[in-house]
Amino acid sequence: SYTTKLAKSDWWSAKEFTFGVVGDNLLNEDIRNSVSYSKDQVVLPGIGVRMFANVKY
Repeated sequence: SYTTKLAKSDWWSAKEFTFGVVGDNLLNEDIRNSVSYSKDQVVLPGIGVRMFANVKY
């Protein structure tokens, strides 16, 4: 993730901005929930990529 402080600091303007990318199971392996009763039948989802942004005022 990347975080930057914004220069202008009025009481109504944004003070900090964060942007990032998160990847889950990028190799697309078979993953199972070890505490699930149906772990032998159900495989968790494959590749997942998320982008996010957060603004602090």
